[in-house]
Amino acid sequence: MLNLLKKISNRLNFIFYTHFNRYKLRYLYSYDRKRFIRHAGSLHHEEKEQKLASVIMAYHVVEKGLSMPERRLGFGHDAVLNLISLIRDYSEKFPQDDQILHAVSVLDAYREMHRKENLTSLRISSRRWTACWRTFLPRFTEKAI
Repeated sequence: MLNLLKKISNRLNFIFYTHFNRYKLRYLYSYDRKRFIRHAGSLHHEEKEQKLASVIMAYHVVEKGLSMPERRLGFGHDAVLNLISLIRDYSEKFPQDDQILHAVSVLDAYREMHRKENLTSLRISSRRWTACWRTFLPRFTEKAI
């Protein structure tokens, strides 16, 4: 009889904890899912904050390359072109921001560093690059002054 009560007690504990854990897992899953949907950058890529975050990440890549002591010329060319397109996308939809001004100054430092080294073999003077400087630099320098 004692053995039977022990088995019943164990079974009831198992059922209780199984259902409790299922409920707890469902709750935690729904909590995580709601937070992911609300804050994930991959889902809200048209919002101002997400576009600005993309610009910041892109200019940090170029900035990191500029801070390296022994950098090779032409480093990060694709990252620079990506940064230019991100700045253009942001500027078309939203008002200017200090972070955009900083991104343009990073691009200017990149350009000056390559200009000092007389590097013309890369596609640095491409149409996209030139269009960026014509479009953004006068407008940003006027706002900064």
